Formats: sequence, structure tokens, C-alpha cells
Amino acid sequence: MRSKLWSLLFSWFPVTIETPADLKLDGGKIYVFAVHPHGVLAFNRAAFGFDIDTLWNAAFPGVDFRVLTATAAFYVPIIRELWLWSYCVDASKRTARRVLAARKSILVYPGGEREQILTRRGEHVLYLSKRKGFVKIALEHGAELVPMYAFGDTDLFEHHAFLLGFRKWLVRTLGVAIPLITGSVGLLPHRRPVRIVVGAPLPCPCADGCPTQKDVDAAHAAYVAALRALFDAHKARCGHAAAELVIT
Repeated sequence: MRSKLWSLLFSWFPVTIETPADLKLDGGKIYVFAVHPHGVLAFNRAAFGFDIDTLWNAAFPGVDFRVLTATAAFYVPIIRELWLWSYCVDASKRTARRVLAARKSILVYPGGEREQILTRRGEHVLYLSKRKGFVKIALEHGAELVPMYAFGDTDLFEHHAFLLGFRKWLVRTLGVAIPLITGSVGLLPHRRPVRIVVGAPLPCPCADGCPTQKDVDAAHAAYVAALRALFDAHKARCGHAAAELVIT
């Protein structure tokens, strides 16, 4: 979506995508961009597909992409249209494979609803240890994995603990997260910079496109190590010097 309204909105926080000076992605390749954290509303998703010229195209020129979004969003009128206009597709494995097969990159939130319900202001907790599907899909298609971390996203809202045990049960049982949040005034987010830092792509070679569990585990371990290194390298510069990344 191209509109000066989005540029104005995102400049208020501001929202930025920060890539290394030597990062040059190849528009002829495909990538699996993995974004952390999910946050209570995946607010940083707004950086991907809304103000596309100022943010995405400036960071990744020539890279076509689609954002994997929870299936439930496509059943809500108006939201469905907004999401379709902003490069979203259903977050099913079948859809992800179809997009990659069409030589388009995908952007995923590996933590999903489990991570959403764990979000606390000022904390950096990821649900990632058991989330390996995005790695397997990258191996199947020979896509490169790109780690991304959105500093500041978890500081935008207060996530209240009321009925938290029940809401965690809903996530485990039905896959539905119900965040109870407040911002600076009502649901208006706190004004905090959201700085999305990008790591170097990790090649995921798999000769026959049929990775074994050992292949997946090894690639996942390498990805987690790269993500930790990315977090530690940028946390002080992004105003979170004392932060610790917790991976569950």
C-alpha cells in the first residue's frame, strides 16, 4: 500500500527497518524472513506491506514477498481486505509452499499466538524452541533464512494478567490468543521507537528438497544462534542495553 498517511503514522514512533550496510539481497533468490517478537498485536507487521516504498522497498529492493497471517483474520470483513491489500496470505504450510514455489519470499512470525500471550512490556521472550516449521520450509525450497528482531514492539502496550491462565489454555487448546491490553490512552500505543534490525541471510541447502529431522534441527540451531547474535549486537544501540533474550 502506498500512502503518505502511512509514512506520517510510522514517523510518529518512528518505525524503521535497519539493514547492515553490506546487505544486498538478490531479487532472483527467495527468502524466509523470520520476525521476532510477535508482540501483543504484531504491530511491527505494519512495516511490511503498508508504507512499502519508504520501508520495505528501501530495505529490500527487488524482493517480492508475502506476509503469512493467521487464518482467522481472513474471516473478518474489512480486516480481510486490508490484509490482502498489504501483501498478506493465509499462514498455512500449503500457502507458504505455494508462495515460495512461485519464487516469492515469505515473511513469518514463528512465535505465533503462543508468543503473543507471553508478551510483557520491557521483556524479550520468544516461543521458538519448538517452532521449526519455517526452517523446514526454507530447506525444502532452498530459501535463505533472514533473522529480524523488532526492538520496541513489546513496549507499545501493557499486557494485563487478568485471566491469563485461562487465556493460555485457549491458546494451547484452540490456538486463539486474546490479549488484554492498554496503551498510552486507551488502545493508542505508547510512543516508542520500533527498530527492526536485520541479520545476514543463512543459506539452507538441501540437495533433494527433502530435509531429515537432523537437517531441520541443525538449521534451526544455527538460526537461533544467529538470532541471539543479532539481538546482542544491536540491543545497546537500540536502547535496550540491559535486555536479555529469553527463548522458550
